[in-house]
Amino acid sequence: MFHPDADVRTNIDHLSLNGTSLEVLVGRISLNVNLMQAEITEDALKGVMQLVQYQKNVGYCTARRGNTQSWTLEVQRVTQVWLHNQGFPHPENVLFCEDSREKLQAIAGLLIEQPEPIILIDDLYDRLIAHFGTLDAHEQAVLSRYFVLGAYGVQDVPKAPFRVIPFADWTEVDRFLEMLPGSSYPSKEGLTHHGRQERQRREEGRGNVRVY
Repeated sequence: MFHPDADVRTNIDHLSLNGTSLEVLVGRISLNVNLMQAEITEDALKGVMQLVQYQKNVGYCTARRGNTQSWTLEVQRVTQVWLHNQGFPHPENVLFCEDSREKLQAIAGLLIEQPEPIILIDDLYDRLIAHFGTLDAHEQAVLSRYFVLGAYGVQDVPKAPFRVIPFADWTEVDRFLEMLPGSSYPSKEGLTHHGRQERQRREEGRGNVRVY
């Protein structure tokens, strides 16, 4: 069950050091000579801040590594510094993975520890869907039950063994939240009243959702 009042962590998704871009939950970042010079996808920061207004906590999950351990550690450090410098909330809360498969495994592990909905917004949705069949039965079971993938950059929902919701771009945050299973996300004119309802629900201890 999706509880819009619950804490949410919002994650980055993927960096390919031998490619040309850094793919993030917060959007696509052009990978220049220096990652610190990377640019933000249009409306990404605004969209993430909109999520934070609706869901309290934000975190990031990214697949990125270097050719050596020290390089990998430096890339991870620079990623957090970049998030901080660009104004993204909770830049210290980053889950680093090797690739899309490990990303799925990490989410499955979190679900096994604490079975509650986890939402990932990712433009590498096709890789995540493809890797699902390589996981063990327990991991597949918890992902099928609790995992929701926001497929960034698409209008139509791809077929998948878990819930997938299209997330065309960062101007579509309202629409995305409205489509979440069990969501009572309000129209813009209902946000003030909804905020009071959410505070009341938190005080009552209802539900939790994590977003990656």
